[in-house]
This record gives sequence, structure tokens and C-alpha cells, in this order.
Amino acid sequence: MKFPVSNASVSRNSYRHGDDFTLCLRFDSLETRGNHLESVTNVSVDLFRTERQRNQFAFGFGATPQIDGSALTITQKLTADLPVGLYVVSTITLCWNEHQHENVLVRFTPAFFAIVANGEADLDKDTLNLEIERVTEERRAYAQRQMFVPSALGAPTLQKFRVLIFGTGCILHAPQQLEGFAIVPLGRGFSYGRMLEIVNQTLKRGGIRQLSFDAQIEVQYEQATPAFMIEYSCHRSES
Repeated sequence: MKFPVSNASVSRNSYRHGDDFTLCLRFDSLETRGNHLESVTNVSVDLFRTERQRNQFAFGFGATPQIDGSALTITQKLTADLPVGLYVVSTITLCWNEHQHENVLVRFTPAFFAIVANGEADLDKDTLNLEIERVTEERRAYAQRQMFVPSALGAPTLQKFRVLIFGTGCILHAPQQLEGFAIVPLGRGFSYGRMLEIVNQTLKRGGIRQLSFDAQIEVQYEQATPAFMIEYSCHRSES
């Protein structure tokens, strides 16, 4: 386990441009694979703006942390080009100067905050929670938007279907949520084993020496044929 976090929090519910943003993490464990928390020299942080479709990267920075026992604190001034809205941070990367140590990505329960315009009131916890609920509902409606078959429009009754379409040849590094459907990588490609079997059957009938299985070709073929799935969560048509 990589530096499990028992608590993650930001210093305020809302900030303005030019304010000091502060993130504090408290860890359950102070060491992993020889990496000591007290010797961390830099922390990389990415802030994301929550939007209807997905979290959009907004601002990244590196900072020297303040470390007190099992607590780590990072502070950074917010730039003036950040749009107002709801933001979230859910990962940091711990870095050491020593080359023998590898950087460690730390995941934790998302910490939300807002950026408000100058002159606007600060958000209290209840208002911030309402904003989180609003964005969550907008995302649910966006992801589960009903898709109608054009020929079925106007029909007295429509059946709800979940549609899964499988394909290959599209490289995706993460699921892509779009309005009413998602494109999801499946993590592997095709095997060339069946193709090899067909070739060897033909060679055997012709009295020709058959080909042996090559594990490296199998890996290359799988990497060249990445599989994915398109999922429509609410497809409406006549039964």
C-alpha cells in the first residue's frame, strides 16, 4: 500500500484569485519501500474543475511541503486565470531528490472547494455541498440521457434497452463519458492464436511444416488490436 491517507482536507470552502490554496493530508503510514515521508522534497498537485461531462484539468503545480509527523501540508497561490466554479483534488505525487527513490502517486477521498469572483460571498459548507449535489445530478442526467430510435418517435409505448457495442482498433487510455453513452477501453486486444490455427491447418493439408506459436507476436498482435466497448445506458425503441 502506498502511503494510505486517513484524512484529506483543504483550508477553506471557497477561494478567490490570489488566495493561498492549502491542502493538508494525514497519513496512516509514513514509509513505503524505503521511501520516508519526512524526506519528501516536492509534491506535485493537479487541480480539476468539475464540469457536466467530466473533471477538466485546470491547474498543476509543485511545492515544497511542510511535514509534521504524519501530516503533510502544501500551499500555493491561485492564479487569476482560473475560472470561477467548483474544483476538486484527489491525487498528489510525492517526490524525492534521491535517484534511488521512485515518485509515489497518492490517491485520497476527493476534496472539493470553489473559486468565487471578487466581491462574492464565501461559501459555507452547506452551500458547497449543494453545489456538489448539483454537479453530480447534472452528470447523472448527462450520462444517462435517453437515446431514441427516430422511427420509434411517436409510438404509444417504448421499451428501454441497454446497448453494448464492442469494437477494436481504438486506443483509449481512460473511459470517455459522452452525452448518453460512454466509450470504455477493455484493457486488452485480440489473440492471433485462431489465425495461426487456420494457417497451420492449411499447411498441414498441403504437407508443409507448420508454424510454431510465437509469444512475442502474440503480444504485438494484442497491442495492435485494442478492444473497446460503447455503452448506451438508456436506449428507447419499440420492443
